[in-house]
Amino acid sequence: MLSTRSTNKKTNRDIVNKNEKNRLSTVLTRLMNECELDDVKLSKHTNIPITTISRLRNLKDSNPTASTLRPIAQFFNVTIDQLLGDHPLPIDRLPGTHNPINYTSSLIPVLEWKDIICFLKNQHGFMKGKLLQWISSEHSFSENAFALTIPNDNFSLFLKNGSQILIEPEKGLKDGELGIFATDIKIITIYQILIDGNDIYIKSINPEIKSIKLLPENFIFLGSIIEVRFVLNQAKGNQTSELIKAKRLVPIKAT
Repeated sequence: MLSTRSTNKKTNRDIVNKNEKNRLSTVLTRLMNECELDDVKLSKHTNIPITTISRLRNLKDSNPTASTLRPIAQFFNVTIDQLLGDHPLPIDRLPGTHNPINYTSSLIPVLEWKDIICFLKNQHGFMKGKLLQWISSEHSFSENAFALTIPNDNFSLFLKNGSQILIEPEKGLKDGELGIFATDIKIITIYQILIDGNDIYIKSINPEIKSIKLLPENFIFLGSIIEVRFVLNQAKGNQTSELIKAKRLVPIKAT
């Protein structure tokens, strides 16, 4: 009999602990549903990793830190106690109320060059479980937009190593704009787009290369470069001469 009572007490305690964890999951899921947000979108607004938000919703993180809960509570305009379910949500609260504290116009993931094709084929599947860097912009971008970091000084004299380019895949080919292209062997390149009637031409962004050619059939348009974040630090010594002598756009191969 003593053994049976001890087991029952332990079971009841486990149920209480489980209910405490359930409160956070229930409240967070309710708030996200009201705002029609998934884990990816809430991550964009709060800078909390997608994997952390998923754990909070699926009861896998039993002890979240205040630094994790605070931006989520601020976003939904509730207290941490209310988010945890320790206190009820305000009676006069309007469902769907939120405060996009980190929101400008757009928040865009910064990708590795090798991941561009995978991202465009399945954005949500690609981002699930990944800890991505995000960049904000005052421009309006679609959900398919992405950013890249220039990996070296061989692209052009104005796109220096470390500069970032923000790309909009939903924008069509426009005369005079810069576009990013992939070949059928997954080589990623940047060219200026030139349109003459029904003909589409591409031109190297390196001013020392004067050739203009028709857009090859095996080139796939991935998007237009809408914004460039320049790196202003100056090269020194031999690095400067190497930049001036750059002869061509160096393509990058995607996997």
